[in-house]
Amino acid sequence: MTDELDGADGMGGANGTDEPADGRDGRDGRDSVAEEGVAEEGRSPEAARRVPRRAVVITAVAAIAAVAAAALLLVVLVPSWLRQSTSGNEAGPSKNPAGPSPVSSFGRQIGQPLTGHHGSVHAVALGRLGDRPIAVTGGKDRTARVWDLTTHEQLGRPLTGHKGQVVTVALGQLGDRPIAVTGGDDRTARVWDLTTHEQLGRPLTGHTKGITELAVGRLGDRAVAVTASWDGTVRIWDLATREQLGRPLEHESGILSVAVDRLGDRPIAVTGQDNGLVLVWDLTTRKQLGQPLTAYAETAGAVAIGRLDDRPVALTGGLSCIAHVLDLTTREELGQPLSHEYEGMGAVAIGELDGRPIAITECGDVRVWDLTTHQQLGEPLTDPSGKTVDALAVAIGRLDDQPIAVTADSADVRIWSLSDPPAPSPGNSVHHSE
Repeated sequence: MTDELDGADGMGGANGTDEPADGRDGRDGRDSVAEEGVAEEGRSPEAARRVPRRAVVITAVAAIAAVAAAALLLVVLVPSWLRQSTSGNEAGPSKNPAGPSPVSSFGRQIGQPLTGHHGSVHAVALGRLGDRPIAVTGGKDRTARVWDLTTHEQLGRPLTGHKGQVVTVALGQLGDRPIAVTGGDDRTARVWDLTTHEQLGRPLTGHTKGITELAVGRLGDRAVAVTASWDGTVRIWDLATREQLGRPLEHESGILSVAVDRLGDRPIAVTGQDNGLVLVWDLTTRKQLGQPLTAYAETAGAVAIGRLDDRPVALTGGLSCIAHVLDLTTREELGQPLSHEYEGMGAVAIGELDGRPIAITECGDVRVWDLTTHQQLGEPLTDPSGKTVDALAVAIGRLDDQPIAVTADSADVRIWSLSDPPAPSPGNSVHHSE
């Protein structure tokens, strides 16, 4: 193994076919985890209360399906190499000073939700397929779906094969082939050709409990996937051969989140555990680097990696609904935490907006933050009816050369404008340690 983790290549290739399909498999969207005998075992009610809301939804749905069956007889720190620039045009001054000020489009929903999944949508990733900006989503109905973000239409048939909920998805490139990698609570990850919508080879198997999150990138000259699981391991996979590379990264408890990047020339993974610890790992030596990056009182359910003033940083979120920005080189926290009033942070993402680094966090509502000042940009996202939305997954990208966010929740996938951002409120600036 070489010691270089490169950014994934940009998306390419032809678009998928546009034949319609509803993705039903004759089970009315019921979760198959209990039916397949792979429901999460050995977790106490106290432990279940500690997991973030996304994990609670996934686990609870599996339990409900098992009870129903007995009576009748549940995903942000995009890996930085897939992070897309989200710079947009600044809102200019009003051409009519005497008239009303122009209304900012920041935080407004774009068009109608993307509909097609049957049940909750747990995962979303953004990229390009040829000239099309796309989203790939995964959900409770055991499918992943590919969407044209311009037309809001599903491209081709669903990606089917998982025997449980699809809880995580990432995009990458395998040679000239644009791919998606999906992970499910059926304990497998699967690789898909986004041009043909066909599964490539056999599933990635080895986890003994459900996969919770995955990331993709390059390790030397290999395209790899890194998977995290309730079984307390992180595993690295060669996407060309579908073989596991080396031994797993062993943890003390179930792992809820993983993100990968480089720290200097060293390929790393950052993992968040059910016991609240956030750890940094060298992917070449498979060894933990130093002490835990941070420790939450309960769970560490969301992790993303990005850049702040050319510094590699991690954004971590926990059940307490507090997100921390941490310098991966010095291990010091930067500035004040990003806080919500609710409980159970489900998703985080890092991106860029008009040249400024931003974060999106979800905890009962969805908020956008300026990472330089740690101040919130605008109000929490609301749908056209004025209702505050929540999310199980978030992503940042571009549409028609404008910055956007995409959220997935228990009912819908929505696209949001991030154009014309308001100025952050004055407040504490990030402290930069020397």
